[in-house]
Amino acid sequence: MTNVISGVKIPDSKLAREAAELVRSYEDEMLFNHSVRVYVFGAKSWPRLFGQRPAGFKWIPAGLC
Repeated sequence: MTNVISGVKIPDSKLAREAAELVRSYEDEMLFNHSVRVYVFGAKSWPRLFGQRPAGFKWIPAGLC
C-alpha cells in the first residue's frame, strides 16, 4: 500500500497492517479503497474542524466503515 496519500501518512505499524489484512479478507477492493478514502478525508478535515489531529489518528475504525 502507498505510505502517503494526498499528504496523509498511512499507518504502517504491525497492528495497522493486520487490520488492513482483516478488512481486505471481508471486503472487496472497491470497498477497501473507500475505507482508505474515509481515513484520508477524516485526516485532512480534522485539523480544519477541530485543530491538531491526535497522534495515532484512527486508521482501524476508518477501515471498519
